[in-house]
Amino acid sequence: MTARSDELQITAINRLSDALDLPDGGGVIPVAIAQRSDDLDPRVSVGASLDNSVRDNRDESVTATVRVIVDGTQSFVDANGTLALSRLLSDVSDELTTGRDDGWRPTGVNSEEEIAWASELNRYLGVVELGVERTGEHSYYQD
Repeated sequence: MTARSDELQITAINRLSDALDLPDGGGVIPVAIAQRSDDLDPRVSVGASLDNSVRDNRDESVTATVRVIVDGTQSFVDANGTLALSRLLSDVSDELTTGRDDGWRPTGVNSEEEIAWASELNRYLGVVELGVERTGEHSYYQD
């Protein structure tokens, strides 16, 4: 079992890219490049971090957090309303709290911030943090 935050982030980005019905001009990207991607509207930024890792002989249990930021410009909200961003945020929660065969098991929504204007970004944004966990044989012992 490999438990790395970058692999979890890629898994979440791929799942959301496949599942979300984004309008033309929107995109799902890593949170690290969000500021360089102002052209995406709406923008879904994904980050992941490992919270805890416990070894038990050959096995390892890992808990992690996936943080997703959904944002859109004033012109996007003028055309679609904040409800479009709220629905997108709900779709993110629905997708990432559904179990899949990717090794990570969802544990639920840890926190959620409703869509609101963020003057420092000059965009409307909302955030959801979701917990996931993974248990299995440590990668050191796998062939």
